[in-house]
Amino acid sequence: MTFPPASLAAMQRIYLDHNASTPTDPRVVDAMQRWLGAACGNPSSIHTEGRAARRAVEDAREAVASLLGAETSEIVFTSGATEANVTALRGMFGAEGRPSRLLVSAVEHASILEPLRSGSAAGAGTVLLPVDREGRLEPAALEEALRQPADGVVLMAANNETGALQPIREAAELCAAKGIRLHVDAVQLPGKVAADVASIPGVTSAVVSGHKFGGPKGAGALWVRRSTRCRPLLIGGGQERDRRAGTENVPALVGFGVAARLAKDELPARRSALLAAETVFLNRLQELGVGCRRNGPLDPVHRLPGTINLLFPGRSGEAVVMGLDLEGVAVGLGSACASGAAKPSHVLSAMGLKTEDVLASIRLSCGGGTSVGEATTAAERLHRVLSRIDAAPTFLHVI
Repeated sequence: MTFPPASLAAMQRIYLDHNASTPTDPRVVDAMQRWLGAACGNPSSIHTEGRAARRAVEDAREAVASLLGAETSEIVFTSGATEANVTALRGMFGAEGRPSRLLVSAVEHASILEPLRSGSAAGAGTVLLPVDREGRLEPAALEEALRQPADGVVLMAANNETGALQPIREAAELCAAKGIRLHVDAVQLPGKVAADVASIPGVTSAVVSGHKFGGPKGAGALWVRRSTRCRPLLIGGGQERDRRAGTENVPALVGFGVAARLAKDELPARRSALLAAETVFLNRLQELGVGCRRNGPLDPVHRLPGTINLLFPGRSGEAVVMGLDLEGVAVGLGSACASGAAKPSHVLSAMGLKTEDVLASIRLSCGGGTSVGEATTAAERLHRVLSRIDAAPTFLHVI
């Protein structure tokens, strides 16, 4: 017997893991093609080919700046959000002969939490700020923490596992009043909600990553407000105005720029599609009598459209994910960067969920191209998977 069986191989696959990575938009691929072939110039070269590459990079920079509501000169291209986050941590908050005190929400991405734990951010001291049961930071908790001296605050705009939107504007006001830098992880915003975080007074820096909204992997950006000093993480070249050494990845940056323009221009249509797919999926689950509970904000105003984190009491989330994969539906357990980790989601744990409930949860994340038909079919396939799990020996529910 071959794998996958012919019946499964012929099944239409449905991709519901867009928060981990999105399919590259065909228009992005088309724009990149030229730069993967004869257009080989180095953007640092002064000949015709080099100048053409430089123009392409700067066009992309302008598009990313527009997406974030920033000035073009404030954008630093990186290999992705992880590099951008670590650059911000070390470049803006690294200790300079004295201990640093950083206030960080307990639900930040691993690219923030792990460097701080490992000490790679120059030994910065970290204070984890608690979140409520919906995964949102209470501004009062931040205000209380700011009563003591702090060197900076780090807060993601939207959580990749639950879709919870954080009170960035309130946090920015509190930080501005104290003269404290605020770094925002804006990775999950583009194409779902407005991503112009640079237009918010009090926000100092932010990061985005192209493959989260139809661009290629390997292209990201760090925005740093003009008046803010940020030492480079990578040195050894004068690229990015001496802020990030290394020859620019022209094809990826061209694609990144196109994806940024599309995410901004098509935001209303994408948001509408996300809301429609989410509504149809959840309504179909209810019609089928699927018993589950949503993790994260219940008020749609406080969450990303299309991100659905569900708890199935008494089942194994891993078993549900694997069963759905065999049914042709791709979903996740949480953060893709934590795949294979032998520990529960730190996000759901910070929200107060018991370990058994954390392990019984899965994340589905729609994209702007997810159709209502796909959402309906995914709900029906999920119902079949749960029915098989419930009919299996009890020990299979919790492995």
